[in-house]
Parts: sequence; C-alpha cells; structure tokens
Amino acid sequence: MAGREEIRLSGRVVEMISGTACRVELKNGHRLVAHTTRRNSLDLSGLSLGVSLSLAASPFDLSKARIIGTN
Repeated sequence: MAGREEIRLSGRVVEMISGTACRVELKNGHRLVAHTTRRNSLDLSGLSLGVSLSLAASPFDLSKARIIGTN
C-alpha cells in the first residue's frame, strides 16, 4: 500500500462508552465507535450527547474511527 489512506467523516455523539470512547451516528444512520489517541489526548469528559465530531476512519474497517476534533 502506498501511503496512509483514511476516510474523513462527521457525526454526532449518541452514547458515551468510556473516558476515551463514544458511539457516534453518521448522517446516513451508520453507528460506529470513536476513540481518542494519546497523541490527540482529547478529553471526552467535556462532551455531551448530540455534539458533532470530526472523525478519521480506515477504509478497511468502518466499525471504528479516530476522533480528530469537534465541529
């Protein structure tokens, strides 16, 4: 594979799972688990239900994504 491929998505928080993960629903109704990374170190304690997030997902596994930031 010639480089890092990722899909940029946006969705809204529908469930808080833990301090570093939450369930996000996309506009098409698909739900996935979104998580933060140590490098990003975004604290999800300030997030609430309905907040819009920017996500990056692998084209090979659309069941999980990395949180890039809030919209």
